[in-house]
Amino acid sequence: MNKLVVFCIDAMGQDYWDGSEIPRLKQMAEAGTYVAAQGVVPSVTNVNNVSILTGRQPRDHGMHGNVRYDRATGEETLIEAVDALGAETLLQWGKRRGMTTALLTAKEKLLRILNRSADFQVCAEAPSDEMTAAVGPKQDIYSAAVNHWLIDACHRVLSTHSPDLVYCSTTDYIQHKHAPEDEVSLAHMGGLDERIGRVLDDFPEYDVIVTADHGMNDKTRAVNLRRVLAAAGIEAHALPVIRDRYVAHHGNLGGVSYIYLKDAGAVDAARHVLSEAPGVLEVLSPDEAADRYMLSPDQVGDLMVLGDEQTVFGDFAETVHPVEVRSHGSIFERNVPIASNVKLPQSLTYNFEAVARWMEWQGDAQGG
Repeated sequence: MNKLVVFCIDAMGQDYWDGSEIPRLKQMAEAGTYVAAQGVVPSVTNVNNVSILTGRQPRDHGMHGNVRYDRATGEETLIEAVDALGAETLLQWGKRRGMTTALLTAKEKLLRILNRSADFQVCAEAPSDEMTAAVGPKQDIYSAAVNHWLIDACHRVLSTHSPDLVYCSTTDYIQHKHAPEDEVSLAHMGGLDERIGRVLDDFPEYDVIVTADHGMNDKTRAVNLRRVLAAAGIEAHALPVIRDRYVAHHGNLGGVSYIYLKDAGAVDAARHVLSEAPGVLEVLSPDEAADRYMLSPDQVGDLMVLGDEQTVFGDFAETVHPVEVRSHGSIFERNVPIASNVKLPQSLTYNFEAVARWMEWQGDAQGG
């Protein structure tokens, strides 16, 4: 069977693919497969990376955000541990079949979440002395260079260990700060294209899949949903699903929020108030969220609030205030490409389906 390397280019939405000079990736897609697909909602790092690597939907793998809320204690906890993962990953699937595996991430949190059954592990945020000696010095996590370093590290792992299955996921600081047409963004994407092209040239034994976890958009309005409800006499905790420790990226402002009400009997009143709030696109019940976005109804609070294209939610002193931030999380950051040097079905709809189909084919080829 063929070997596989999957590149998740964090925040490479459709506009970054279309607007960047990435000749090697586009040549690969033309010769192999290109699909304009979607990521899952909430369109945040944890949810979509886990979806891609497991080939499963959130209701199956259990990841619903970057942070969780405990009603009993009133505390938020960042999701940065492997115990949050509720489904088998591509790497675990391969290990059961006697394959060697590798996991490379820019962010430490993703390494900790995804590292089940990874024989070789590399984190650009905290690289080993051995890897920096081979690839180059550690790069700032808030830079374009950290992603270029990561792809160079992937090339090194392929050349020295030749693992059967590889997952490599970058970080999205550049997309948070720069639109697709910006010079910094173009240089960042060009550097990724050059390095992935080198992988294609030097390791023809590998099937290569390139996709993204989510896209990115300019946001002009921030809304504090907790304060919106408080003004109507409704006490609640509003959980910004995007929240993590990489605050310089997004300031914990994202396009989806889960609402946890102190009084469960206030659901109808809260839904009405939130529906009238500025920047709110839609308010969904847990069952509606589950049906529409493949989520578990017990994981999205009492209500799920979706922002419009220009709005993010967060916790700050005002109820509403203007912002200039590029962020994600909403349905407007779903559009992502799937590209491969092999023929994948054009019927793919979601980013996670590419890995799922590859696993199915290889499993069939091996007899299960």
